[in-house]
Amino acid sequence: MNKKKYDLVNYYTIALDPIHIGSGSERLGRVDLSIIRESGTNLPKIPATSLNGAARYGTAIINNKIECAGRGGSGGEKHCGEINPACPVCVPFGFSKTLGKSRSMKGLAHFFDAHILLYPVNTMVGTIWITSPLALEGVGLNEKFSVPNNCFHTLGNIKTKDALNFGWLLLTKEEG
Repeated sequence: MNKKKYDLVNYYTIALDPIHIGSGSERLGRVDLSIIRESGTNLPKIPATSLNGAARYGTAIINNKIECAGRGGSGGEKHCGEINPACPVCVPFGFSKTLGKSRSMKGLAHFFDAHILLYPVNTMVGTIWITSPLALEGVGLNEKFSVPNNCFHTLGNIKTKDALNFGWLLLTKEEG
């Protein structure tokens, strides 16, 4: 008897506005935060904790359980901690109540860091979304899209002859 214990769900999203992860603190009238990067590749990423916090807050708003969003107060006293019936915020995201009747539960939803798959780049023919073999490998698409080095491959109609100027780099077009 082999029962499936979990469902893995991958989400692909597109940001309509620039994303900058951090505390949002200001110093000298401007945001003074460094970009969070993956240590091995130095590519920007969105940490799982940021995704978890945004998802928890959104779930709390939708389900009118705003007291269960965030830390739940200094000792978690604002979390309802309801398991039966299950609170749509406390059960998936976890809670820890230390005041009064002390109890806690690890969340059932798990998040992983978000990585950038496509980058918008200004070119001589307008904005084009680019990616790399490393980014494609991260989502299991590197086998489908293989392009020789120093070339680019189009998935749509780019009206250009044999090369495309990316501003800092001139690449030849690979047909296929």
